[in-house]
Amino acid sequence: MRARFDYYWNIVNASFWFLPGLLILFAVMIAVLSIYLDNTPLGKWMQSSSFVYQLRPDGARAVLSTVAGAMMTTASLVFSLTLVVLTVATGQMGPRIIDRFMRDRLNQVVLGAFIGTFCFALFVSITVTGGDNVSVPLFSLSLAVVAAISSLVLLIVYVHHIARSIQSDNVISDLGNRLKEAIARTFPERTDRVEAAAPAVDEPLGRPFNVRAGLSGYIQTIDVDGLVELAAENNLLIEMRCRQGKYLIEPGTIARVWGRETFEAAWGDRVRACLIMGDKRTDLEDIELAFRNVAEIAERALSPGINDFYTPMAALDHLADAVSTIMDRDMPERVRRDGTGLPRVLLDLPDFKQIMDVAFHDLWQCAKDNAAVLHHMIDNLTSLAGCARNETHFAAIRAYAGLLRRSIDRYIQEPFDVERLRLQMAGFDEVLADRRKDETLPADALLQ
Repeated sequence: MRARFDYYWNIVNASFWFLPGLLILFAVMIAVLSIYLDNTPLGKWMQSSSFVYQLRPDGARAVLSTVAGAMMTTASLVFSLTLVVLTVATGQMGPRIIDRFMRDRLNQVVLGAFIGTFCFALFVSITVTGGDNVSVPLFSLSLAVVAAISSLVLLIVYVHHIARSIQSDNVISDLGNRLKEAIARTFPERTDRVEAAAPAVDEPLGRPFNVRAGLSGYIQTIDVDGLVELAAENNLLIEMRCRQGKYLIEPGTIARVWGRETFEAAWGDRVRACLIMGDKRTDLEDIELAFRNVAEIAERALSPGINDFYTPMAALDHLADAVSTIMDRDMPERVRRDGTGLPRVLLDLPDFKQIMDVAFHDLWQCAKDNAAVLHHMIDNLTSLAGCARNETHFAAIRAYAGLLRRSIDRYIQEPFDVERLRLQMAGFDEVLADRRKDETLPADALLQ
C-alpha cells in the first residue's frame, strides 16, 4: 500500500498543475478573507483614514481590471516561454528531460502566482459597487496591487531561472542530484555486514508455478510489502523475474511461485496487482533509468550534429560520483522475509556490474574514438579504482580499463594522443597497485 501511495504522490507532485492549482485555491481563499476584512472595523478605518489612498468605484475597477489583464497576459507569456525552452532543450538533450522542467518548483510557483493574482483581482472586482451604496474594498485592493508587484518580481526571477535551467551543466547537475537521491532510497547505508546467501529452492518448497504478466507496459513500481504479505498468508516463496523499468509482454513471466503442489488463480491476480505499470519508465524506483538520464545527455552531445566534448565530461563526473556513492553503500537485500524471519520474496535486482554497464558502456560506445572524452573517462575510472571496497568493484573497474586500453589501440590514430592516454593508463595501474596493498581487498584482487 505504501509503494502505491508513493507512486501516485510522485505523479501528483511532479505534475504541472498540482502546485499552481493549490496556489489558485489559496488566492481565492485570501480573496474571500480580505473581502470579509473590508467589512470589519479595519476596512472602515482604511476607508476613512487620510493615510490610505482613496478611490472611487470606477478607479478601483480600473486598477483591478489592469491587474487581472496584466496577470493573464504574463501567465500566457510564462507558459509560452516554458514551451519554447522545452523545445530547445529536448532537441539538444533529449525528450526525457521534460519531466525535470515539469517538476521545477519555481516554474510551477510562477505560473500559479500569476493565475492566482488574476483570480484574486477578479473576485475582488465583483464586490466594487457604485451608486447610492458605494463600496470600495481598499484592503483587498491594496493586496491586489502588492500581489501584482510581487508577480513582476517573480517574472524577473523566472527569466533568470529559465535561462540558467537550459544550460547543459545545470541540467546534468540536477539529474545527478536526482540520481543520488534515488541511490539513497535504493541502497542502504554501509554496515560492513556479510550478505546472507539466498535460500535454495529445493524439493520441500514444491514445484514452481509461473505467473504471467497478462498485460504489457513498463514496470514503474513493485509493492514488495504486498508480495511478502501474500507469501506469508499462503506459505509461499515468490521469486520475481522482473524489476522496475523492465518492459513486460502479455505472455511473459513476471514471477515464479513456490511452496504448494497446486496453484490458485487468485495468487496470480494478487501478484499482478502488486505491479504498477505504465507507458514509460520512471526514476522513482528505477535506478537504472536514473543513470540513463544522465548518460543520455552525454551520448546525444557526442552525436555528429552537436559534437560537444565538454557535456560528456560533466556527465562522466556525475556518473562516477554516483557509482562511488554506491560503492560506499551496501547492495539492497534480494531476499525479503516475513515477521518470523522466513524468506518470502526473492527480488530481481541489478548487481554492481550491471550498474557500471548502465553508467558507462553506452557512453563508451559513443566515445571510443574520442581522445578527449577517453582521457576524462580514464580519470573517472582512476578515481573509482581508489574507492573500490571488494573484488566485485575491482573486477568491474578492471573490465572497463580493458575496454579503454583496446579503444586506445584500435581507434586512436594520433601518436600524441596514444602516448598521452597510455601514460594516463599507467597512472591508473599505479592506483590499482596501491589498492592491492589495501588490507580491505582480498588477496586475489590482482592487476590484469
